[in-house]
Amino acid sequence: MFLIFLLSHDSQSGEHSGLVMRLVERALAGVLGSSPDPDLLEAVHMALRKMAHMVEFGILYGLIRRAGPSSGRAFLLTVLYAAFDEAHQCFVETRVGSPWDVGADALGAALVVLWERRSRGGGDGVESGRVPRRENRVGAGLEPAAPPLEPSAPPEFGG
Repeated sequence: MFLIFLLSHDSQSGEHSGLVMRLVERALAGVLGSSPDPDLLEAVHMALRKMAHMVEFGILYGLIRRAGPSSGRAFLLTVLYAAFDEAHQCFVETRVGSPWDVGADALGAALVVLWERRSRGGGDGVESGRVPRRENRVGAGLEPAAPPLEPSAPPEFGG
């Protein structure tokens, strides 16, 4: 969270990411054979910045989730921090807080939620560390392998 807070300052604004964009421009010039159109560069710049949002907040969700909360709570905390981060940017001179960025942040976290559920075998809805409902437990509904033994009468002696 502290790293995201630092990245929300003036030094990481779109106006200051020129080095990255010069590298992208050179790469595109190599592929296209000429200097790329400024509109294309602007679109690539925007796409890279939104993907960075998604990656940052996807990682944040994963770290919060690893700390223990359920996926729903971890997702909620991630989106709340995204909203806080954008509100913070409203007070930084060269930054603009945007609800669209909160959406990109939430999308990054949601993609990790989906990946997490899929990697658990199809998303059975059982959170790690939680006991599933009785009817969803392994072996639910199965009868015992053999009927229970009847108590036998005590043996008779003498007589």
